[in-house]
Amino acid sequence: MHLSVNRVLLILLFAGSLCGTATGRPVAERGVLDLRGYDFSKQGAVELQGEWLFFWERFIDPVAHADTAGVYVPVPFSWGKLGEMVPGIGPKGFGSYNLKILLPENTGSLAFRFTEVFSASGYYVNGKHMGFNGLPGTNRYQSVFGYTPSLFVVNVQDTVLDLVVHVSNFEHRSGGMRGKIETGTPMQIMSARADRQLRDYFLMGAFLIIGIYFMALFQGRSDLYKLFFSLICLVMVLRIYISSENGLQQFGWITGISRLRLEYLSFNLLVPLFVMMIRYVFPNDFPRLIFRIIIWVCVMMIVFVIVSPVSLFTELFPYYMYFVILAGAAVLYTIFLAWRRGRLHAQGFATGIIIVVAGALNDMLFIADVLETGLVSHYTMFAFLMIYAIVFSRHINREMNRNERLSDEILRVNQNLENIVDVRTQELTEKSEELIRHREDLRTSNEEMQREINIRNRFITILGHDIKGPVGYTSQVLDLVLSGQLSKEEEQEMLKLTADSARSL
Repeated sequence: MHLSVNRVLLILLFAGSLCGTATGRPVAERGVLDLRGYDFSKQGAVELQGEWLFFWERFIDPVAHADTAGVYVPVPFSWGKLGEMVPGIGPKGFGSYNLKILLPENTGSLAFRFTEVFSASGYYVNGKHMGFNGLPGTNRYQSVFGYTPSLFVVNVQDTVLDLVVHVSNFEHRSGGMRGKIETGTPMQIMSARADRQLRDYFLMGAFLIIGIYFMALFQGRSDLYKLFFSLICLVMVLRIYISSENGLQQFGWITGISRLRLEYLSFNLLVPLFVMMIRYVFPNDFPRLIFRIIIWVCVMMIVFVIVSPVSLFTELFPYYMYFVILAGAAVLYTIFLAWRRGRLHAQGFATGIIIVVAGALNDMLFIADVLETGLVSHYTMFAFLMIYAIVFSRHINREMNRNERLSDEILRVNQNLENIVDVRTQELTEKSEELIRHREDLRTSNEEMQREINIRNRFITILGHDIKGPVGYTSQVLDLVLSGQLSKEEEQEMLKLTADSARSL
């Protein structure tokens, strides 16, 4: 036989109820929760889960009501999934829940805590009104949206408590009591509430400090991934504050619808910021077309949350979840691609983002009424924060070690440079002295050469003067002999004189 997902979840819910019974935790059966053998002081608070009596499209009288007209439904559970069990029930409408609680003698005071009741509710115990969360009504004009966690303290005087809850939903896509419901002594419930608040404040403080720190780092070095990581941390601070039990309740002007818009808006802002951070950590690995598609779709969804009615953007949210899953797959693909290419810190990012994607997937399935595990993205984001802090600290340590090595090398180079400069200076001094000596030698050589040149010139002058006379005389005698004007005796005499003059020369 083919079973739908919701039917399987119903089977698992009842199986979990049986397991809870086996382990000693009481579970409501047929609209009755038997706590007569339960010791609150020793066993702590108890969850009011199991079969409640439910009246669809009826606000029963909290004082006197008939049990026969109702049906038994599991709690916590959303109306959308109850439609498969009880025909006619839909996510939008109104109805009443009823649970009889059998208590031991002298119980004293009890505190009740309700979470995730969409989207308006009123609470009654033994016919007495405890309070409202919003204002339930039979149509959307009478109903006032409100779904913040509610806590009520009741002074128990009887051993039977008749708990009646009126619920209406005409805005949100998920109606009914789908969150955790518990009761215990006021000290136990208040203590658990204080623990949750302390945990929320711790997470808010951690995200706030890291966000401011990375914003300061971005101002110093202008790395865009640091800016986006800082914005992620700051948005997480806002998201934790909105979803906490005291978040925004002190601001009376913020309505339940405004709180819901802020809660969805904070989630829708985280997706593009996370994608942009990964895009700038690994800029060469993220496909550009996919990046642009993701950003544009996220921007459109953010605009829908801001301007559209609750019924529209909450109905679109499950489809948006499929897109977010695809975006997460693209991020994981980018990181594994960077890991394979040997990018720095890709392995650490892969581990952290797998944790974040798992937490986001859990939250998306919870918001889409598929799981009843609650919201865990705060803690998975904190785990990613720790992993990223480790990666960043390792990066800083690596940079510091590298700077120390560079500083040592520079110091050694400076010392070597000083030695080299000293040696070179000594060599240059010696060369300079040698050049001075060479210059002095050249000056002396030039003076001696100049003296020798003067002596040579004077010698040549004297020599030319002494040669000029005999050569001129010989030339004149030869001219006379060749002219034929002399007699033989004169020629012989002249030639004899010429020969004597040549021997003298």
